[in-house]
Amino acid sequence: MEAISFILFAYVGFILIYFAIIIGAYVLRALGLYTMAKNQSIDNAWLSWIPIASTYIMGRLSEASPYVKRKVPKMHVIFPSVIGGYIVLSIIFSIVMQISIAPAIINEFKGINIPLFAGSMIFFVLSSFVIRALHLFVLYHIYKTHAPENATLFIVINIFIAIDFVFLFALRNKVPKIETDDSSDITQEI
Repeated sequence: MEAISFILFAYVGFILIYFAIIIGAYVLRALGLYTMAKNQSIDNAWLSWIPIASTYIMGRLSEASPYVKRKVPKMHVIFPSVIGGYIVLSIIFSIVMQISIAPAIINEFKGINIPLFAGSMIFFVLSSFVIRALHLFVLYHIYKTHAPENATLFIVINIFIAIDFVFLFALRNKVPKIETDDSSDITQEI
């Protein structure tokens, strides 16, 4: 009986620690985005605290980057729309998976709809990569604006470990930097 109590206690403790880390990461990310948006006078900075709406702020911060050579028009609309669409597709994907797997389970995996199952799985995986690439694109421009010398390093770290909340929080009070060419400084002195 004591062993079961210990295992249950350890499990509950693990769950509580896990949720504390998730909530802490959420607060650090939201606070970082909120402060950056306030510092750059972006309207509705409070949207940083709302999960899907925070992508609007990220799009605005990305648009404000002077380093974007090929401006993506309305990134503040595109990014949240793509994320919202991905969520809707994820729900559809889970329904399709239920439809294709449930009959197979009942009939001992005879007659599984393999094309439907494989097609939806491939689509889901590919769309996940697209979402991740778009997220890294937006983050890169935010990092490049606030820490141009470390932007690439931050993105490489984010590719392997999703700790953007740490970087956004750490950069929240940095004034956006705009690098100038040394040649323009020389011509101004002459």
